[in-house]
Amino acid sequence: MKKRPVFVIITLSLVLSLFTSGCGTKKASYVGRLFVDKSETAEGESQKAAEHKSLIAKYVRNSGEPYIAHDYMMEKGMTAKHPAEEWLDTDGKLRLPFDPDDIKEIDKNSYAETTAHERIFMVDGTEHYYIPDEVAVNASTEELADVFISYGYNGGLVPSMLFGRESLESIYEHNFVLLLSNSNALEESLRRNDFVKVYYEKYMTESENMPERYDGGNNRLYFVLSNKTETLDVIEVLLAQPESYEQLTKKQRESLVRRVLKREIKGEQGELLSRGGNSKYWTNFFTCIAGEAYLPADMAAIPDATLLVSKITGAIERDNNPWLKTISAMDFTEEEQKILEKYFVVK
Repeated sequence: MKKRPVFVIITLSLVLSLFTSGCGTKKASYVGRLFVDKSETAEGESQKAAEHKSLIAKYVRNSGEPYIAHDYMMEKGMTAKHPAEEWLDTDGKLRLPFDPDDIKEIDKNSYAETTAHERIFMVDGTEHYYIPDEVAVNASTEELADVFISYGYNGGLVPSMLFGRESLESIYEHNFVLLLSNSNALEESLRRNDFVKVYYEKYMTESENMPERYDGGNNRLYFVLSNKTETLDVIEVLLAQPESYEQLTKKQRESLVRRVLKREIKGEQGELLSRGGNSKYWTNFFTCIAGEAYLPADMAAIPDATLLVSKITGAIERDNNPWLKTISAMDFTEEEQKILEKYFVVK
């Protein structure tokens, strides 16, 4: 079957202006991206239309419905470790009823007397972090976000991108649902109208000090650094969704783009913790806007019945993210422009 592009190749118009410092800026006009979708049809045949605008719209359930984590735990025979009263302080505010360090173990892979590798993991992390339904629904969005961030920072099961952008398309939706299956704090927060404001502020604060590159042999420290990196990666995906674009102001949108660009430039310079391998440093924010995190239409149902979402079908819109409007209207340095071309210019 002959394939044809869903989009025409992106047109890139560059406007060069000079400043007194001698540095140039370029205004990029990103109107689309060349997507080669596995579901493309031959000339004259109908194509499958996207049915969902975002990961949130596709997977996060409505208020009042059981959490994905609830159904997942029931399926796996898991039980919540802490009752409702343990989740509330004397003022009725949400709090962790345990010390995350108390549920961590270290798996050592040793040869002779030399430890070749240490893996830190949480024991029963999903059950310990499950907030009873009646408590979760009454908690503030910020409190829920704090619980989710604690889950991620302490080694919870968050999507890892160790294998690079090449494999992202086939695994990210699956891993995102697995994350929802392990954190009802995250799902409840995403049901709120103010989740964007909360996660935006968390990201802008936490990303001020991204984990720096670490080449030492202390595996425990590496896990601490990578846990933070991967948790902030998830928040970037949340902020790259259309819902976030709609709720942020123009100034906030541009500030977020600048922050991610700053992160990526430092990453490419080798200053930040990388996912490994020889591939270029990359961020989830721009990757998601470019549509690389979503399943093609012919794979849009996750083929894993154990996740309890196998009946959810329909592709997510991959090629018309509103964040392109903000990026197109901004001025960038040549260094920033090169970063963006990794995602939005097909060569």
